[in-house]
Amino acid sequence: MSARTLILTISSLVIAASCCVRAQYNGMVTVDDKDIKVIDYEELKYPFLAQYAPFESEGVVVVRVKLDDEGKVVEAAATSGNDILIPDCIANVKKWRFQPNAAKTAVIVYNLRMPQGECKSASSLFTFQRPNLATVTGCVAALESSIGFVRALRGGAVSDRDMEALHFEGLRYPAIAKSAGIQGVVVVQVKLDDKGNVVEAAAISGKPMLIRDSLANAKSWRFRPNAQKTAVIVYNFKLVFGGPGQFIFEPPNFATITGPSATVNVETER
Repeated sequence: MSARTLILTISSLVIAASCCVRAQYNGMVTVDDKDIKVIDYEELKYPFLAQYAPFESEGVVVVRVKLDDEGKVVEAAATSGNDILIPDCIANVKKWRFQPNAAKTAVIVYNLRMPQGECKSASSLFTFQRPNLATVTGCVAALESSIGFVRALRGGAVSDRDMEALHFEGLRYPAIAKSAGIQGVVVVQVKLDDKGNVVEAAAISGKPMLIRDSLANAKSWRFRPNAQKTAVIVYNFKLVFGGPGQFIFEPPNFATITGPSATVNVETER
């Protein structure tokens, strides 16, 4: 059946999303990157429905998993993300295997993007940056027509639709981390007041040398108020040889902070 005549709904995604327990904010334990060691992973193709969706279908999905004694994923819950992307990320991470750790938990960040441009046939590229950042780039065929959709109800995660940053401050690469060649992703969950100001910030995961500055920066943000009074910010710290330090924000919640590296190959702490 051709894409022009195919009418799909994503109501089945509600079932997949509803099985995910909301990540707790209070009493949450921060996962140190050194405890996240992936032994085996399954590549994720850009979700088919998301590629053809007539609405925003990009974003970052933060997934927290529970591990058994052998490092297998026994539970997975989305902390935040785009409703249409969450179910595929949850299903994907359940196929991963980690080195067992004392906390029996890990965090994986999926960054799914559809850059402008066209391709002859629908395609997808998966890249994994250890310890926990997976990037999925998709492209939809130029001649394919849109498919009909019914939007799914969100599960327990913070939906991208509820996160709109009204104000944020740039962040410089922490000097100590830059000198030590430390890179990585820091996931911060914030609590908002009635005006959308950040009143509390807690790290879900990340390297200690990067967390302190991320938390301080997150407290300067302001979001459009939402019913859940919470939001998630993902900071991606990267060292680039010969490049200037930059702060790049991709709505609704992904910030890339780059810093100049003294060497061509920087050994990322694991």
